[in-house]
Amino acid sequence: MYHIRVVYFFFFFITIQVMAQEVIVKGLVLDEEQRPLVYANVGVLHKDIGTVTNAQGEFSIYLDATLHKEDTLKISFLGHQPYKIGLKSLQKEQLNTIVLSKEIETLETVILRPKNTKTYTTGNEKINTSRAVNFAITNKKNQNLGAAIGRKFKLKNKKPSELTAFSFYINKNTFEEITFRINIYALEGDKPLKKINKSNILTKANKNQKGWIDVDLTPYEIITHGNVMIAVEWVDYKGEQRSKLSLPIKIPSLFATHYYKFGSQSKWKKYKNISSAMKLTYEN
Repeated sequence: MYHIRVVYFFFFFITIQVMAQEVIVKGLVLDEEQRPLVYANVGVLHKDIGTVTNAQGEFSIYLDATLHKEDTLKISFLGHQPYKIGLKSLQKEQLNTIVLSKEIETLETVILRPKNTKTYTTGNEKINTSRAVNFAITNKKNQNLGAAIGRKFKLKNKKPSELTAFSFYINKNTFEEITFRINIYALEGDKPLKKINKSNILTKANKNQKGWIDVDLTPYEIITHGNVMIAVEWVDYKGEQRSKLSLPIKIPSLFATHYYKFGSQSKWKKYKNISSAMKLTYEN
């Protein structure tokens, strides 16, 4: 059984059905060794309101009047058991400390790969397009960090594949620096399931950097037995909050599936026959 320990957590009860005004909730997210969990996802479940923790494990989230007391705040981090709490039990303007327990997983069987594998590259390389998809930008500091853009990748053959490289293209970037997290999901049809990467995959774009961002996946030893969805998540930045950041998209892109998530804990929105500029290299 997993246990979530909550330290110095005080409760402020919102007794009305709808929140009457904007509430700011602040917190600190730690692991069981009291170390900060950097870029933990914090957001209202299935809503477009969310953020991620900073380098010290701290977060601030703005909960507006559109939310109900029955809504749920969720905090999650790869490899840890998620924590959930109803909005009616939150205290505003209070630094709450939340400790996430390690999630114990059964190790998968190691696959011995034959030497006669082939290398494939798939995806969308078209960058000269007038259309683009923007990462969510608000006028509140650090809000909508955790927004993500993804694409479905169909892999050849039914045998296990090792993912070796991933690339995505930035066509607009006016930030000083951007940090992205690459998330890889198994698919059931077109529905993203649990992440199959076992550790965080982070990459950066420097000041005003545009073009292809290449990510080496070989250190992560990611093996998949079917199609995957790979998403680029915006987790940190330097510069003005209202700066611009976007990826080009191709419309129509026959048989492609595009994904977008506005908030850190919101639902994936799925769009057929649209594709952002992303490429995946794999072996099988």
